[in-house]
Amino acid sequence: MVLRVGFLDSVLNPILLPLLRLGPMFAILVISFLLTVITTVIYKYVTNQKLLKGLKEELKALQKEMKALKDKPEKIMKKQKQLMSKNMEYMRHSMRATLVTIIPVIIVFGWMNAHLAYEPLVEGEPFNITLMLSSAPTNPPEVDLPQGIKLLEGYPKRGDNTVLYSFVADAGSYVAPPIRFAYNGAECEVPVIVIENGGVPEYATPIVECKAGDIIRAKVSNKPVKPLGNISIFGWRPGWFGTYIILSILFSMLIRKLLKVY
Repeated sequence: MVLRVGFLDSVLNPILLPLLRLGPMFAILVISFLLTVITTVIYKYVTNQKLLKGLKEELKALQKEMKALKDKPEKIMKKQKQLMSKNMEYMRHSMRATLVTIIPVIIVFGWMNAHLAYEPLVEGEPFNITLMLSSAPTNPPEVDLPQGIKLLEGYPKRGDNTVLYSFVADAGSYVAPPIRFAYNGAECEVPVIVIENGGVPEYATPIVECKAGDIIRAKVSNKPVKPLGNISIFGWRPGWFGTYIILSILFSMLIRKLLKVY
């Protein structure tokens, strides 16, 4: 399966592709800001802000009362039930905006996953495909290459249950036909996309579940994108989605305050 959706590309590419040329971090920053602004404005005008403001004030008041009753468990239980009831009411009214915004957000997420999750393969630069087999191979699988891709000298190389191939290719979409591997009468097709040096990032699914006889899986050497570079958060280096979530939370807090959204 190729991480491309024709409809998404035709609609969003004219707007969002220029951002990719400026780097994944900048693209995610701008997209998260725009999405947060749009969804916050929709939320403000779809929901009853006066009602939500009143519910928030009631929730704060109940929380204060519960703190004052910390030595009276029976009364705390009653207040807790009221708190849960008000929370459910608040969520129910907030859900209207979520239903309105969920579809466009999913569409943009699909586009981002197709262009920002992995680094692309670049023309003239070697890339690898590793095949995982059900058992140690007696002979390496045969490979059938589309025109424009070459197998580098000295490959394939065998491990315990794996076979590693290294290729170099001209820029192009090698999806139909893809790279084909044949082993013990079964075939595994692995599509790849190779871009021009400096071109717009694009790639095919790096991991292919083959389910073709003894060939279990194929993995292309596209590296996951880490928009924050070597910066880690308690050892976690977020990808595009984690970076988007962090930025959207920060933007949401700021924009809600500026627009007085409850």
